[in-house]
Amino acid sequence: RIAQVAPGGDAAALAARVAASGPAGAALRLEAIAVEDGVLAGEEREAVAALRDAERAREAAAGAAGAEVHAYARATAEAAAAAAARDWLVRSLAAKMLGGVIERHRAAGAGAMLARAGALFARLTGGAFAGLATDFDADGQPQLVARRPGGSSPGVDALSEGTRDQLFLALRLAALEEHAGRAAALPFVGDDLFQSFDDSRAEAGLAVLAEVGRAFQVILFTHHEAIVAQAQRAAGAGLDLIRL
Repeated sequence: RIAQVAPGGDAAALAARVAASGPAGAALRLEAIAVEDGVLAGEEREAVAALRDAERAREAAAGAAGAEVHAYARATAEAAAAAAARDWLVRSLAAKMLGGVIERHRAAGAGAMLARAGALFARLTGGAFAGLATDFDADGQPQLVARRPGGSSPGVDALSEGTRDQLFLALRLAALEEHAGRAAALPFVGDDLFQSFDDSRAEAGLAVLAEVGRAFQVILFTHHEAIVAQAQRAAGAGLDLIRL
């Protein structure tokens, strides 16, 4: 396909350029291509309109003096339309290639974040769940499911309120970790997070917060002295306790 739209193009060199641009560069290039695509589409429409005008003028002037001028105008319009179509095809192909690179990067990042969220979820539930996965519902739409060690995978709606809270906490912490790995870290602020947690899961939750606190700042508000005592055991010297 590259040989058809870009004679003399080197597929390996093109692939290397795409890979070297990275997701950010690819996204910028894709935006530029989208703008160029709109311009070329407009030029193509103008060329087609000019071609039709030339055809009508040729028909009106058929047999009259100067018909050769109209024939030349038609040939020129046809050549312009062909050039616009060829340029549009080249940019459309480039846009699809860059779009594929971006989607593969996003999929890889989403898979890594889901795996991390699954590991945190397993810890937050004290091993009652083994992790997270994606599945499809009856309508063929993707959905998030929780994997049990025994093999069953209930959807989010089938989980208890406390387990759903633990799931959402795991997803939020995994997203903040992923963001901290590529940009300025954002703080996590929680207000009485563990109201729906039993004692063992609250202990596990505080241990997880102490761990992720090495990647970004964790601020937790509570009015329960038991949570304070658990946090002191989980974080040790890393806890900065402020009583208000």
